[in-house]
Amino acid sequence: MLRKIRISNYALIDELSIEFTNGLTIITGETGAGKSILLGAMQLLLGERADTGVLRESGRKCIVEGTFSTDGFDLSDFFEDNNLDFEQACIVRREINPAGKSRAFINDTPVNLAQLKGLAAQLIDIHSQHDSLLLETVQFQTRILDAFAGSQHLFAQYNQAYQQWKTEKKLLEALKQEEARSAAEHDFLQFQYQELADMQLQANESVLLEEEFNLLEHSTEILKQVGRAEALLDGEQESILTNLRQLVQVLGPVGAYTRNGTEIIERVRAAGIELRDLLGELQLLRENTATDPQRHETVIARLDRINHLLGKHRLQSSDELLQLQHQLSERLQNQSLQGESIRQKEISTEALFQLLLQLASALHKKRVEASSDFCKQVKNLLKKLGMPDAMLEVKIGALEEPAQGGMDQITFLFSANKGSGAKEIQKVASGGELSRLMLVLKKLVARSIALPTIIFDEIDTGVSGLLADAMGEILKEMANDMQVIVITHLPQIASKANEHLKVVKTTKLGATFTDVIRLEPKERVSEIAGMLSGRELSGEAISNAEILLGIRKK
Repeated sequence: MLRKIRISNYALIDELSIEFTNGLTIITGETGAGKSILLGAMQLLLGERADTGVLRESGRKCIVEGTFSTDGFDLSDFFEDNNLDFEQACIVRREINPAGKSRAFINDTPVNLAQLKGLAAQLIDIHSQHDSLLLETVQFQTRILDAFAGSQHLFAQYNQAYQQWKTEKKLLEALKQEEARSAAEHDFLQFQYQELADMQLQANESVLLEEEFNLLEHSTEILKQVGRAEALLDGEQESILTNLRQLVQVLGPVGAYTRNGTEIIERVRAAGIELRDLLGELQLLRENTATDPQRHETVIARLDRINHLLGKHRLQSSDELLQLQHQLSERLQNQSLQGESIRQKEISTEALFQLLLQLASALHKKRVEASSDFCKQVKNLLKKLGMPDAMLEVKIGALEEPAQGGMDQITFLFSANKGSGAKEIQKVASGGELSRLMLVLKKLVARSIALPTIIFDEIDTGVSGLLADAMGEILKEMANDMQVIVITHLPQIASKANEHLKVVKTTKLGATFTDVIRLEPKERVSEIAGMLSGRELSGEAISNAEILLGIRKK
């Protein structure tokens, strides 16, 4: 629950620190004193957007900081999910700098607005006069009924399964669309793949074929020149190898008489060995070179086919064609697996759908079981608030398929007067009736929703006299289960407070400030008397104030 709020440089507030207690806290003040300013500062802690227009002094930043006690409320999961330090005393801070940039912190750790709102929704609820319009929405009516029925956990389970089902449906649809696209291109991919597969390409084939083509294309010339080279090396007439053998014999005596003659002779012999090896290579080349016109045509045709495919696919080598063939094979294989993927996704989607039906059925059952008692208790509380003939009906229709919140179409039908048929709330309820109905609903679900703090602003619209006293009693009863803070202009409600705060406007050195003071018992008498009679405090007004406060008996 809210323990303390500190506000700096916000609108008419310079520096303000307010401590809050358990039970019912009432906030009063004259019109224009700044009650709405205080509420606006609190709403910043809930993640409301703000700009530099809220800065009292444009040159320094605005800070709103709230200290909340989380003892008894299981919020550890939120802190763990968001990687935040968990402490029983949780400090939420919002800062707006002169440039208009907003920052939010939870226990001094920077967070985004979504995280701030996620925590705030579990700490505090601010109900303003305009929030009564929520009663007209199906989502709010559904949440109220589920809270009364105690089915929030079941509701959360359903919504989690619903989101999973929607995700699975989306993925299934994407798979089917992909399958349709794949089917359209399957024949083309298959043709491309088969065209390459039929070629039975080998690694580095285009290079090897080019080499073979050159041999076949120039075989006659190669054989002619190789024959001449062989004759030069080792022909019948004087050849290079014959001359080298003679050279060894000639140099024999030189080797015996000179210092390096032996080395020279060995070099000549080595040259002979190298030339005989070269002769072997030439003989092998001659043997491997044939004038084969048929093979020549085959190689030319093969190269033409490969070059055609290279140009078609804009590639550079036969190895790249082999790589493309592998890629096409994989794509075709993946297409063949799509059908199985779709079947598996259909099975998982159907399983989630059946789970949704089960959870929706359980939700429906709890809603139906709770609706009768819910309507009865609403009627009894409205009777206390001066609406003896008011009645609420819960209409539960069926949706054709799962939706957010279940498969029920929940509608609250309301009638404020005897003999009037119950109709949709927005068609029959006045502003004052909406305020009272909203209070009744929040009273009924206060314990179920386990919310630490609720703030009511102008919940007393259209209410006065005995009805205001009854409303105050309901608010006081709510404060037994949670911290309740009420901004009111009615003395009957103000008199029920465990703690009474007053918003005041002061002027210092030509500047206007908003401040909040805690009223002592005597000050409360004067404040409530003023609310009863205006600025002139009559003895009768003081007496009535004391009666309201229980100081004096009637």
